[in-house]
Amino acid sequence: EWGLYPTAFPVRPEDYQPSTADDQAATEIAISLAALKYARAARGGLAAPKDINALYGHSPTVRPPDEVLKELASASAPDTVLLGLHPKHEHFAKLRKALGKAKSEDGDLLLRRNMDRWRWMPEELGATYVWLNIAKFRTELVKDGTTVQSEKVIVGAESSPTPVLSADMTEIVFNPERIVPSSVIRRDVLPKLRGSGSFFGGSGKTAILGQYGLTVKRGGKTVDPKTIDWEKVNVSTLTFVQKPGRTNVMGKVQFLYPNDRKVFMRATTFRGKFARDKRADGAKDPRVDNADKLAATILAASNGSSGAKVRQQIAGGKTSRVKLSKPIPIHMTYFTAVVDDAGALQTFNDVYKLDGLAASGK
Repeated sequence: EWGLYPTAFPVRPEDYQPSTADDQAATEIAISLAALKYARAARGGLAAPKDINALYGHSPTVRPPDEVLKELASASAPDTVLLGLHPKHEHFAKLRKALGKAKSEDGDLLLRRNMDRWRWMPEELGATYVWLNIAKFRTELVKDGTTVQSEKVIVGAESSPTPVLSADMTEIVFNPERIVPSSVIRRDVLPKLRGSGSFFGGSGKTAILGQYGLTVKRGGKTVDPKTIDWEKVNVSTLTFVQKPGRTNVMGKVQFLYPNDRKVFMRATTFRGKFARDKRADGAKDPRVDNADKLAATILAASNGSSGAKVRQQIAGGKTSRVKLSKPIPIHMTYFTAVVDDAGALQTFNDVYKLDGLAASGK
């Protein structure tokens, strides 16, 4: 009834009567272990998310076993202690209700997978938070339980997937600079610098740098590109920084939330891709439609800033960083099944083929 498999918690039959003291001790130990295993499965899952797939970045908070045993020993109704460990999130409760109505094994499995993902989520999402569902290709700003803004997102391709994690958004950057990936430099820039052609075009070996607003740095210091022997230089010792502008694929807004995956949400200049139904393309950083409007809404909630001020900062064209007075949680999630406000079950793309992986409560 709670999305876990009874076979994962083996105990003797209810009417079993131990015949010896040793047998009684073994039976009591088995019951204790089953209860502890259930407690772990209910809150956090039986397996660490990262052990199921490296995309999962959550580290669930689980109850210490000694605390669970003490509560069970002193409780007049031990079952309520164990049931109380399940997620309290409204969406988890809706999925549980849908599980009771599931009519197929596949539907049952899908609901259990998504209930498990709720066990990994933080217990508190935040009064105001950003909710990005990779499988739905959308991000939402939620305030006091109500979605106040919803936008399309482009997530990473299957070859460079967007990770699942929760972090605190602390800063928004307008007109961000871009550190160009070394793979792009080697493929598209270096051939031109060495005199051979590339799709960028332009005349003169270093013309491409000016054409695309690229500054070359070594050890954090700007280097005159004309002083570099491009035939011999080790490109990995250089950093190519692209200034804001129409050729900068970062767009005009970048949302920063420190995390160990070094991923962030941003705008994009390739806005035509938002017209697609399936939006898994490119690098792992999620790209959001109407990023300027989302930034304005977030800053209004955190700093009390006006939309006019945000538009002014973007129009200025220069890189500016705005710290959030009140950090806002962002939850990058992967839910392929959600029950909407009307009670209807919605299913989304299993973009990265995670639904078929072993459940942690089996």
